[in-house]
Formats: sequence, structure tokens, C-alpha cells
Amino acid sequence: MTRALGWLIARAMTPTLIQRAVFDALGAPGALLVTAPTGSGKTEAVMLPLLAALDERLAAPSSAPATVRILYVAPVRALVDGHVSRLREMVSGLDARLRVDARTGDSSTQHRARLRRSPPEVLITTPETLGVMLATETRAMLAGVECVVLDEVHQLAAGKRGALFAATLEVLDAHVVAQGHARPRRVALSATARPLDALAAWVSEGARVGSAGGGAAPALELADPVMDAAFPTGGWLWRAALPTVARALATHEGTTLVFVSARARAEQWTLALRDVLPARMAVACFHGSLSVEERAAVAGGLAARSLRAVVATSGLETGVDLPAVSRVVVLSSPPSVTRLLQAAGRADHRPGCAPRASVVPTSALDLVRCAAVLRAARDADLEDVDMRAFDLDVAAQAVLARVALGPCTRDEIARTLRGAWPFRDLDDDDLDAVLNYLATGGDGLAAYPELARVVSDGERWALSSKRSLRKYLQGIGTIVSDVVVPVRNGAFTVGQVEGRFAGLLEPGDCFVLGARTWRVATLSAGEIQVRPARSAKTTVPSWAGSRAAQSERVSASCERVWRDLDEATREGSRDAQRDRVRAVLATGVENTRAVHQLVRAQRAVSALPTTERFVVECVRDGKRLHVVAFTLAGATANEVIARAIGARVRRATGAGCEVSVNDECACVTFAKLARAPDEETLRAWLSPHELFDDLLDSLDGGVLAAAYFREVARVAQLWSPERHRGAVTPGLLYDVLRKHDPDHLLLRALRFTLWTALDGPRAERRLTELARRPWHIAALAAPSALSIPVFAWAMRDAVAPDDPEAALAAAAHALFQRAAALAGDDA
Repeated sequence: MTRALGWLIARAMTPTLIQRAVFDALGAPGALLVTAPTGSGKTEAVMLPLLAALDERLAAPSSAPATVRILYVAPVRALVDGHVSRLREMVSGLDARLRVDARTGDSSTQHRARLRRSPPEVLITTPETLGVMLATETRAMLAGVECVVLDEVHQLAAGKRGALFAATLEVLDAHVVAQGHARPRRVALSATARPLDALAAWVSEGARVGSAGGGAAPALELADPVMDAAFPTGGWLWRAALPTVARALATHEGTTLVFVSARARAEQWTLALRDVLPARMAVACFHGSLSVEERAAVAGGLAARSLRAVVATSGLETGVDLPAVSRVVVLSSPPSVTRLLQAAGRADHRPGCAPRASVVPTSALDLVRCAAVLRAARDADLEDVDMRAFDLDVAAQAVLARVALGPCTRDEIARTLRGAWPFRDLDDDDLDAVLNYLATGGDGLAAYPELARVVSDGERWALSSKRSLRKYLQGIGTIVSDVVVPVRNGAFTVGQVEGRFAGLLEPGDCFVLGARTWRVATLSAGEIQVRPARSAKTTVPSWAGSRAAQSERVSASCERVWRDLDEATREGSRDAQRDRVRAVLATGVENTRAVHQLVRAQRAVSALPTTERFVVECVRDGKRLHVVAFTLAGATANEVIARAIGARVRRATGAGCEVSVNDECACVTFAKLARAPDEETLRAWLSPHELFDDLLDSLDGGVLAAAYFREVARVAQLWSPERHRGAVTPGLLYDVLRKHDPDHLLLRALRFTLWTALDGPRAERRLTELARRPWHIAALAAPSALSIPVFAWAMRDAVAPDDPEAALAAAAHALFQRAAALAGDDA
């Protein structure tokens, strides 16, 4: 490790704790998971000794074919270019004779050909590109891979993508071993890896964990946009924070990275900041929908330090080296502690520098969420990585990946799949079902021979044709677009809506799309047929946008903050209460006043949702009854809970319902319930028992299930979005399978996907926990203060389409004025 230490010393850098630990650990064989705080030098800890050792091994002349020796896999393309320059700097400083290059989906045809002719010793890529390389002749350049470095492994291992990538790594091992070499060593890096034992097992069986503290503690602060009320009148959500952010950018000389929750919001903020900042202060936008050229231009502006701010989505949160960035601003409460710490780590990202970020709340309710996230972050209460198992659609694609490597036996396929942690328990029946599906389409699709993808001679399995290989290459990966459903007026396509919203619709419902009001005529597996509606009044609540649901860690922290606020405002003068609220939240005088108003207004008619109670409100609005359950389960799990309530009430009474949810609560609205439910009835509606069955029953045959089936079929390579005349559509396939083969592999995969994608397990856990608590049930004549956001979202489709956000702001503020008046406050 002498050369590695010399590299650090030459740059006046003292080896960090994790660097010393990893330098020692890499001397022993076997897989390794390296975890340490952001900015502790993990990349140098791993790559310096690996590069130095490789250079020494390759010093002797050899007649062996040129091949990649170190394969570096990053989760997103935004990381790749930065790592190329970073590793080349290391190679130069080590005076090594190694070449570093990259291949991603952005690589040109000429560049790919050049890599094949003369492979670099170190190649940086992404999981999907690795899958493509292994399925083509390009795999020859990977025949001698000795080590695979997995950067930001908490992202690489998560979700369906992580399950497929685990299998891809096994396919790579099979390829390398078939060329007469040893299995490549795996070394993984992460600052937010949890749980360590399970993630180490995902990396490789028997992987050791190398971890160290010693990184600088995160410097996280809560910004203070001036709020004179719990629901600001100056604009809905983000607009209220614009003056605060603009002032901060104008007075800070360095580059600020501004993180937002969605691509549309990134565009809005970029335009808004350009309007209010001087022209000399350049503001750029960065998100995954931008072209390669646009993203490269932003990277160039960062390198030249010519940008005052970059407004970005999560694509820049993870491990990206941005030397120009000296400050990070996070707009609105982050959905998870991990996301916050990853974002904070982009500021002055170098060893010894503390991750730091300023979190800007957009309302009093959001301020409570922000305070909860910061509290959890300071306690290092990180979320577990969502490592999936048992996804049969992913297993089908993984089998294709193994077969694309070359003809192989069933045992070889089984060994490859079961070598991957997500499929370690794949039983013989499921493996045979996957093979049968790929060979015949399954019993329900046997009439479509063109769907067959593999063939067997009784001993070995192979791809059925070059066309099958081509289709496999076109469909590699599990990253799919948001689940959406097309909306059509006859043959004319009006647009599309999110699948979750589409799942709430019934014939006769109205909603706004393209600044026009439409009435639902029919719903089918593939689309929504609408007709123009003469009335501007809409009856269907909307969805809460594309914001990620709050994590369980953040929700638990929110519950504890509400408990502390409850205790702080129980007794004493108003000034004394506000002093205690300020101590709980560490915020300014105006914001303290706004939160105090919110707490008083809520408790005047109901109660705060804390660790000590479960709050359920029944709000009578004329003939309509709204049941609001403050589960704090996160928006997605709350949707499962709301759907289950609707299914249970419909089964018992025949009454239909409307649904609106957010992170705090689930709201279910009934138009024909004459009597409010008692506690026994509410407990039955909110029971965790048979939640899985009730959810699936409510979705079966509906547009949401059909939309998810399309994505399952895409992952399983049954269907691709390329349109061909006469091609079998996902909607047709879904209908055929439901009618003729209800236990088909893809329908089993669909049920599991719906349950997990909609956060069913979390909903079940949360309802089980809440059932054991005391319940506070309030009968109200108007929405309580904390339920106002979910009621405002329910009005979203009924507001003026020219400026819906301003109309929502006015509606929320009007509701809060009434709630505050009951508490004796002036909103």
C-alpha cells in the first residue's frame, strides 16, 4: 500500500480512518463492503491500492489478450464522467500505465468500437450497459475482469433494478469463469448502507464489512422563510419560499446546488430564479429528461465555476464529485434521511469536509416535517435499502441474460440465478414456471407462438432466434417510466394521467386535463375514454404529485416531533408555549408563531397524531362524509389503506367513495353514508387483516392494475413499447390471462408488484401498530387544521385551470382561517 499512501502524502492529505482500514482489508482475499460517512475518502481508499496492485501485475510483458481488469459500476450516468477524470488523476499520480475509460448508453458508436478494439484496463459503466455488453460480442473485452467495484451500492442493490443487477453480476462471473479465470472479486462502497449484514450478503456470500466513523458530523440547518400563517397566502407551497432562496443565492458567491423533488419543479424553480436574480448570476437546470448535450453543458458550467446555482433532481444527489459546489439547499422536506445526507454530501465533497445543507420549509406543516428529518439525520437514523426478492418478472429477464451468454443447461441457469441474493431461495417449481413462460408464453398465451423467446433440445437452453436476442437487447433493464394511462376522446389522444389517479376513476367522474374538463365514458385495461364535460365542476380528487412518499424513519420522527409539540403547548402562557415550540423546532419567531397556530387550531377541534394516540376524524360536509385517518404511514401506504376502506365499505353497503392521501393521512369520502361510523366500525375498516386481498380485489381488472401489468410485461420481456402493426397489446394480454390463466407467471408477478409498489407491507405494519394504541375519534363539521392539505388536494381538479396553485393556496388559507378562529387565533 506504499504507493497509495504516497499518493495521499503528495497531496498533503492524511489517510482517514476508513482509508487505513481498507488498505489493510484489501490485502486479504474475498469480497468487501466499505461503508463510511460521505467525504471520508472511500473511493480513494478502494481505488488507489487496486490501481497500484494492477499496475504492478501488468508490468511484466504478456501475450494474453487485452481485457478490462477492473470494472467500476456506478448507478447513474451522472456519476460516470466524473469518475473517469477522478480515476485518471489517481492513475497519473501513481505513475501507473493504466487506461481508464467509460461506456454508457450515451457512448457513441465510434467510441464503443474503439473500446472493443483496444479495451482499457479500467472501465466505468452502469448496470444496464453491462447487461448489453454481456449479451453481445463485446463481452470478449470482459473476459479477464479481476475486480468489480460497486459504487453507491445502496442504490445498485435497491428495488427490481437491484435484483436484476445481482443476477447480471452472476452472469459476468459465469462468463469470466468460462474463459478459464477466477471469479472476479467484488468491492462495494456506500455512505448510507443499511442493514450492513444483508447488504454484504447481497454483494457476495461471505463478504466482509469494512466500516469506520470519524467523518465530520453533518452540518444541517433549517432555513427560515418568513411565514405569517400556517398556510401562506403568497403562493402554494414552493412560491412562498422563493424570496428566501433567491436572497441566499444573491449573497453567496460560490455555486449552490438546489435540490427539488420532481423534474417539473426543477423547471419551475429554474425559471423563477432567473426572473428574480440578476442576469450575471447564471442558473441552470439538471434532470434525467434533459439531453446528453444539455447535461454536458451544465457539467461544463460547474467545472468553469460560472454558475451561481443549479436546480436539480435526485440525479445529482448520489456520489457526484462537484468541486465547484460550496453549498446545498434542499427545498421542502426530503422524503428520507438517506436522501438528505446524500444531498448534503455534494457540498465541498472532499475528505475532512462535513456534509452540509440548508433545508427550506414551504409551510408550517412542512416545517414540522423538515424538523423531523433533521432530527433523524442528526441521530444517524438511516433507512434500510429496499432489497427485493421473489420478483418473477425479473427472474424471467435474468434467465434471458444467462441464456444470451450462450447455450446452457437448466442446472447452470439455476446456479447463476441462485447465486444472486434476491433469487437465493428460488424453488424448482418457480424456475420451471419461468422457463415454461419463456419457451411457450405460458398456458394462457400458448396461442401466440411469436412470444416464445427460448428453446431447448432437452438438455440445453438457448435463445430461439436472432430476433429474440434483438428484442432482449432492446428491453434490458427494469427502469420503466412512471405508470401512466392514456386518455382518449374517440381516436384523439387527450393526454395521459398517472396510474394511481386513473385507479380512482369511475364512469361519470370528471377531471381536468389540458385545461379542459372531461367526463369518463369507459375504462378499459389499456385506456380511459372520455367526453367533453359541460360543467366545470369536477368530482374526483387528484393525486399528490410525483413526490416520493415519506420513509418510515421520517414518519416515526414526525410522530415524535408532534408528541413534543403537544407537550410544549399543553400549559402556560402563549408566549411560554411559543418559546417551547421554538426550542423543539429550532426555528425563527415568525415560523414558531405559524406552527403554534397550527397546533392550537388542530387541538381546538381534534388532537395531534403522536406516539401516544391514533387520530381519526369524521367530517360531515352536507350529505358527504369524510373519514380522515392520521396514520403517518406515507402517501403510498395511505393509498393502500384508503383503497382497503373503500373496498370494505362497498362490500358491506354498496356505497362508493373518493380517495385523497398525503404522507400524514388517508381521506375517504362517501356521498351516501347517512350515519358516521362508530369506533367498532372504524376499527373494522382500518384493520390490517386481509389487507392484501382487499387491495388486490379493489384493483383487479382496473386501469391501475392494467398499467402495472404493462410494466411487468415489459420487465419480463413479453412486450416492449415499440409499436408494430398487428402487435399484441399489453391490454389484450392482460385480459386474456385474467380470463384463461389467472395463475399465470405474469399475474403472480403483477400481484406481488402491486403489493410492494403500493407499499402494502408498510400499510399492514402501520395498521397493526395503530390497532394497539388508544384511538381519538372526532366528529367534526369542518376539516381540522392538519387535514386541510389533503382536502385542498381533493379540490385540485375543481379549481380554475389557469392558475390552480394560486387557487389552492386561497382554498387552504380560507379553511385554515376557520380552523384558527375556533382556537381563538387570527390566521
